[in-house]
Amino acid sequence: MTAPVSGSVTRAIAAIDELNAQDPNTIVRDGSGQPKELAHAQLMTARLLSLDPSPTDAQLLAARAHHLQRWLLPRGDYPEGRAGYLRWRTAARTRHADDFGELARACGVSERTIERAEQIIRKEGLGKDASVDTHEDCLCLVFCSIFSIVLIEIPLEP
Repeated sequence: MTAPVSGSVTRAIAAIDELNAQDPNTIVRDGSGQPKELAHAQLMTARLLSLDPSPTDAQLLAARAHHLQRWLLPRGDYPEGRAGYLRWRTAARTRHADDFGELARACGVSERTIERAEQIIRKEGLGKDASVDTHEDCLCLVFCSIFSIVLIEIPLEP
């Protein structure tokens, strides 16, 4: 991480990484298996720094914690279909923000920074808030890199 951060933010990032390192799901990154949400958090942080070389502490923390222990709230616990998916996604964002807030408070992060990071994690202000929009851009780019999505131009029939 190249952005300067306070000791409490450094402690919070380490605590987030410690929890996400427990993810039983793995992905291959740099040739070896890694806990999925730990890898995702690290990729989010790297992408954030590439899009905004001087992010706020709240942006850094949101990037790291946006999927905090995501495997504990399985998609399968919600109904099939779009409505079930949207309910799960909303519940997940709320849970990630709430769990992050508890963790960050224990690490001594300022309440102002915690509240701002929680807003970013919950995507409050999407389309109106530059930090939330940057967070969403990072999410999309990381998703594409993890799942190796290739866009193919398909010619349209006349």
